[in-house]
Amino acid sequence: MNDANTPNDWFVEPGSYTKLRELSVGYTLSNNLMQTLRLNRFSNTVKISLIGRNLYTWTKYSGLDPEISAVGSVTGTGSTQGVGDPTIFRLDSFGYPNFRTFSFMFEFGM
Repeated sequence: MNDANTPNDWFVEPGSYTKLRELSVGYTLSNNLMQTLRLNRFSNTVKISLIGRNLYTWTKYSGLDPEISAVGSVTGTGSTQGVGDPTIFRLDSFGYPNFRTFSFMFEFGM
């Protein structure tokens, strides 16, 4: 007998999480350093920053990212197309996890 669609708690996992969503660190160059690097010819102030997004997630969830799921329907189609299918488990399908990104910023002021 196939009980694939019978509800049970075998596949239920903790869904709680804490996420370091964004971290930004910046440094404004001193006048002495700007003179040493000869940047004072181009600008009065220079600020250098590093920005990180989606750096870390603390969770007991075994999938890729607790913010994505396979529940719901495909927007605008009226069809689930396998989304929310109870026979598909332990798969973070039909959604991309949040990407970890790093950005640099150079700000020149006059």
